[in-house]
Amino acid sequence: MRVLPSLVIALTLAGAFAAQAGQSVKSQIAGTWKVTAVYDQFADGTKRETWGPGPVGQLIMTREGTFSFIMAADDRKPKPNSVPTDPVGPSIAYFGNYKIDEKTKKISRTLIQSTFPQWKGISQTLQVDSIGANELKIAAMPIKDPVKNQEFVPHLEFVRVK
Repeated sequence: MRVLPSLVIALTLAGAFAAQAGQSVKSQIAGTWKVTAVYDQFADGTKRETWGPGPVGQLIMTREGTFSFIMAADDRKPKPNSVPTDPVGPSIAYFGNYKIDEKTKKISRTLIQSTFPQWKGISQTLQVDSIGANELKIAAMPIKDPVKNQEFVPHLEFVRVK
């Protein structure tokens, strides 16, 4: 008799995984996501936390193909006599449009505007490393570090906001 409850649980879980597997990447990625980790990984495996420990942020991806992203270092200190139009410390925000190649799980996005003016209007490609009901891991394309003279891959990890 104990086999029946275990079988019911196993079939329920299998059905949930099959339903998620049948969804498009775009439908799975749509929603609001909270930043849980941001790091750069070099070819030798070493990692660097450019944004410091515990950066905070949010990614919103719509089903219609628009997105917005904001992130800041968690340890920023107030700056006397500053104003909201002059951000303090490490922070970035941008928004734009995106498309997903369902076969390769690549996100092609075009930034409409950014707090980093050099990114206004640029196109970027990201790779969805993994996606689950409540977890998303994305990697950017390799970038050459001018100081180390080595390539690294930026990684972003999220949990779904409920």
